[in-house]
Amino acid sequence: SSYTACYCLFGDSNFSVIYQVVLLLITASLVAMLRAPFVVRALTHCQKLAKVTWNDGAESTFHNTWLRSSIRDERFFDTKACIYRESHLDWLIKETPISRVQQSEDGRSIKVEWEDHSTDFDASWLRAQDLSISSSLLPTEYQQIFWAGDDTEIPVFKYSQRLDQAGEWMLGLKKWGLIVIHGVPENEQGVRDCLQVIGPLAHRIHPTDIFTAKPRVEQSLSTDPVAYGSEFLGGHNDTSTYTVPHRLLGFMCTRYEAPDKDTFNFFTDGFRVVKEFREKNPEAFQLLSTTKGRKGRHRLTVEEHCDPADVRIYEWNIYTDTPIIHLEGDTVKKLHLRFTKHAGIPLQYYDDSTALDYYHAHRAFQEAMNDSKNFYKLVLKPGMFTIADNYRLCHGRSGIHPTTRRTLMGGYISDVTYTSRWRVLMGQASG
Repeated sequence: SSYTACYCLFGDSNFSVIYQVVLLLITASLVAMLRAPFVVRALTHCQKLAKVTWNDGAESTFHNTWLRSSIRDERFFDTKACIYRESHLDWLIKETPISRVQQSEDGRSIKVEWEDHSTDFDASWLRAQDLSISSSLLPTEYQQIFWAGDDTEIPVFKYSQRLDQAGEWMLGLKKWGLIVIHGVPENEQGVRDCLQVIGPLAHRIHPTDIFTAKPRVEQSLSTDPVAYGSEFLGGHNDTSTYTVPHRLLGFMCTRYEAPDKDTFNFFTDGFRVVKEFREKNPEAFQLLSTTKGRKGRHRLTVEEHCDPADVRIYEWNIYTDTPIIHLEGDTVKKLHLRFTKHAGIPLQYYDDSTALDYYHAHRAFQEAMNDSKNFYKLVLKPGMFTIADNYRLCHGRSGIHPTTRRTLMGGYISDVTYTSRWRVLMGQASG
């Protein structure tokens, strides 16, 4: 990768500056490469639509009502607040046909005229809206990577360089779904510093938005016998019971003493596992992506210290009925996993003819997620912080030896925060 190449060539002292220069050059070449197909070659129209032939031969169709709904003129659109004015809807619902379209001399903008208004559209913006032809423009080296096993080269960063590397962190999460940061202060501030590179921490139904995880006998009995116990913790997605689960999970090691046997955390790439599972077990995949299983959480205790009178504030009893595998369209790269311990099929969704097949499918998927050949394993030492895409990756850990003393600390980033950060970064990169 460019990151590794710069480090090897220039060493640690000049690394940050050199890498930033290389990143800018890569970004500039990428933008230049993307611009060419975003130029208009030809235009045709009728009253109901405009058809664009792009410089690379691809074609897009933009319907009249969509064009009218998408204008960004100051007359109808508040550019500072990024919202439409009230007058826009009144104008939009008028059935006014397109009277004329024309492209600029350089093919980088399109003027659309109606009898009651005219506006200019940036051609590259229009092309980007047509996802059916735009997604293929991204070079292979910038696309998401399917991976399995310890041979995977997960991106590694330094805590000290975090403020200069938000874009690289996000790109690493986009491509691999996982990044590792070294040299993080072993306290709550270290957790905040890492996650706030992306945005504010997501809210937890607890006295604090930062969690602490270590084997505790009392909590394993009253809260979760696996997560707070010492047995093997299988691959799963966190907050799957939420209506909208948290998107990113970040955690670090603050204490690690293992005189007899290491404990490792593992991550499994849902892209790869789901793709292979779908190919080998299409019927099972169909059941897991359509059957609404129950995900439930019942907790009347509080993990953190708080005033006994405040415990009732954090009592938690929630469930959601949803498939394990969510795909947007038909592509694995638009994946949202909600995999956790099964809690049955609600009676209103129960189908006796497929129920046993569903549970067999659940077991088969669980075995695939917990197949060690798919694991990327890490023995977390103090100061090591990981951030994982909770929609894409499953995570778990090996058993904890009785003599091991191990504490983790972490938090979450919401999906809306993650998406917003991407949009801000892309806007800055594109100008």
